[in-house]
Formats: sequence, C-alpha cells, structure tokens
Amino acid sequence: MRELKQIVEKNNIGTKSIEGWVLNNIPEDQWQQILDHGMVTGIVPELTYYRDTVDFHDKYENEIWDMLYEAKGWKYEDDSILTYLSLLNGGKDVGSMTQLKNLLTWWAVEETVHRLVNV
Repeated sequence: MRELKQIVEKNNIGTKSIEGWVLNNIPEDQWQQILDHGMVTGIVPELTYYRDTVDFHDKYENEIWDMLYEAKGWKYEDDSILTYLSLLNGGKDVGSMTQLKNLLTWWAVEETVHRLVNV
C-alpha cells in the first residue's frame, strides 16, 4: 500500500479523486474498521456532518456516479440504480437530497477502501 501512496504523492493526485482523498485523509489502520462497521460509526471526522458529506458528494459527484454504474453493473445487472441504492445500508431511510448525498459519500468511501484493501 505504501507504493500506492507514493504514486498518489508523486503524481499530485491528492484530492482529485476519491482514492487520492482516502489515501491522504484516512490512515490505513482505520480501513478495516470502515470495512467492518462502515462510515456510520463516525470514524472519519471529516465526513461526519451533512455539510461535509454534501460538499464531498458535490466535489466527487461524477466519480461517485461512475462507481455506482460500475458496481450496479456487476452486482445487480437487472436492477436500476435506485433499486441498488435502496439495498445499501441506510438506503431505505433516505428522505431528502441531503440524506442521499450523505449515503452516496459514505458508500463511495467504503467502496474505495474496499478496492484499496483488495488490490
């Protein structure tokens, strides 16, 4: 994993991608807790409050939706994106755009951590 972080730093990826954001903001020793319990635990203080998760979503919106289409395609090929979202932890509780953006932010970070761990 150290090599991946060096590539991010060398190429100035920084916060241009969700992966870069994760590598720069979430210590590796917290990744397993995210995988085991999810972002709902508040383990990442930068993404605890709605204002922060909404800002994150707005910054990475296109990447998040690309990730959703990719994940939906190989997990739930015959379902719509909305059906897929309803299956996510907390998906059935979404009652506003703010809550949707929060759900998508947490899902994108969890999914990115999962991908990094399984590289």
